[in-house]
Amino acid sequence: MKNRWFSLLLTILLFAACGKVSEIDGYGHAELFSLQKNERGEVVSAEILSGGEIWRYRFCPREEGCAVLGDREFRVAVPLRRTAVCTTTVLALMEAVGAEEAVVGVDGDYTTIKSFRERISRKEIPLLAEGMKLDREKLTALKPEAVFFSPVGGDWEEAEKIISAGAVPVPIEDWRETTPLGRAQWAELEAAFFGKSIEAAALFGEIESRYEDIKAKISLRSHRPEVMFNLPANGQWRMPSGSSFSATAAREGGCFYLAPETAAETVLFDLEGVFARFSSASLWVLHSGSFQSRAEFENAALSAFGDSRLAG
Repeated sequence: MKNRWFSLLLTILLFAACGKVSEIDGYGHAELFSLQKNERGEVVSAEILSGGEIWRYRFCPREEGCAVLGDREFRVAVPLRRTAVCTTTVLALMEAVGAEEAVVGVDGDYTTIKSFRERISRKEIPLLAEGMKLDREKLTALKPEAVFFSPVGGDWEEAEKIISAGAVPVPIEDWRETTPLGRAQWAELEAAFFGKSIEAAALFGEIESRYEDIKAKISLRSHRPEVMFNLPANGQWRMPSGSSFSATAAREGGCFYLAPETAAETVLFDLEGVFARFSSASLWVLHSGSFQSRAEFENAALSAFGDSRLAG
């Protein structure tokens, strides 16, 4: 009887384990996607780990068209000719590999890339979002083949909206990688949707070579300054966790970074916690904001969105 119960329990556990696969092989330095290529170096399929689920993409010739094949399984007609983009890193990649003309919509007017800013100002590229969410009607009218978006907390609602508009959703979470090279390697995944995987591989090879060369030179230096990140917002200070790609960049860039390692990408401090942990920091790195002078920076830090206790 004990053996029968043990066998039943083992069977249940095996079925539970098979029901939801949450790991992929990774690709190069990247941990959150994988690519399969043919003998010519062209990507034929891809997997992306997002929200604890694996999203699968099969690349096909243009004449086959894009389609939803199943739950988080899609067919992609390469090269895509009409895409909406909701993350600026994808815009940068598309410009780098010469695929920028495929962008027919963006979610907001925030990119600093000159060519896209000009097209947005001329209304050649419409804005598709209301606040933080995509506008379903605008998206449907635009008729993109695919939408590159950055899901928040595994948000499936935006993906359903994209699918209902007749497009393939592509979650981009490069910022969740734990190394700068891992994040940069997402260029190869993104470029595959435009038939530019070989060009992107060459581009990443140059980036990797320069990065490793700089890292090797920095490792010879004895001075290692402490670093801190970002500005306070509404009394709270959000910094990259010690296991984030930013923390890895700081360490490999020859700095000490004292944030704890966590499963989350960011760590939240109050002002007292920042002073206790980062009071010796001599470098202050800002991820957002464009400041033309020290006065502009101080005004942002002391504003209602910052913390007035920083004065003096």
